[in-house]
Amino acid sequence: MKLLALLILISTSAFAGFPIIDIQDLEGTYLDEKGAAHAQKAMYVLPKVEISHADIDVNFNKEEKKLRISDPNTSVVLDFDFSFLNIFKSFEFSGVEIKSTDKLFWLQSDQLNVFINRNEYQVEDLYVETDVRNIPAQDDEDISVVDGLILNAILRIQNLRFKTVEKAEFFDDLRQENPAKIAELNKIENNQNKGIPLIVRKLSYVVKEGKFTGKALL
Repeated sequence: MKLLALLILISTSAFAGFPIIDIQDLEGTYLDEKGAAHAQKAMYVLPKVEISHADIDVNFNKEEKKLRISDPNTSVVLDFDFSFLNIFKSFEFSGVEIKSTDKLFWLQSDQLNVFINRNEYQVEDLYVETDVRNIPAQDDEDISVVDGLILNAILRIQNLRFKTVEKAEFFDDLRQENPAKIAELNKIENNQNKGIPLIVRKLSYVVKEGKFTGKALL
């Protein structure tokens, strides 16, 4: 997340460079269209605004379209459209660190659990980095973290677990990808005692100019 309220707010906004961010020990949840997060420390620079917090809380209600960021001394309320969260049933994250300069951005998370429809995905030891220092751009050209992830990025995940799987959809995909094995796949699908463990380990990929390369253990 997908970190999601504050992270997505600043990561998808466009700037001449990346926003300046320093967030430490962020954890939070999203459920029933409401999100809450807490961080030990947060500093971020938005256009014409620089804010530093210690012991920060982030809360939002998707229906209200308001993002509330507060600490014991300061409270900030921002208008924001959370419709991008429509695909998520819920998510939770912990041990998140986020830092960026105007050309560098990195994020790491100890644990991220995401529920999409009835499927649950568990991510352990996530690391994301993008570096656009060597990418030509005009001084006034807008760029976002998402742009950086498409142009030049690194992603590493120690473990990715698909805790629940839609069995019919899973086998439909397998049959399309393996037409010569349809009979064997049908037999496996009809065996109710057959489990489908899906675990990805040591996933690592890099992006260079929009081209993805990587590897993982399945």
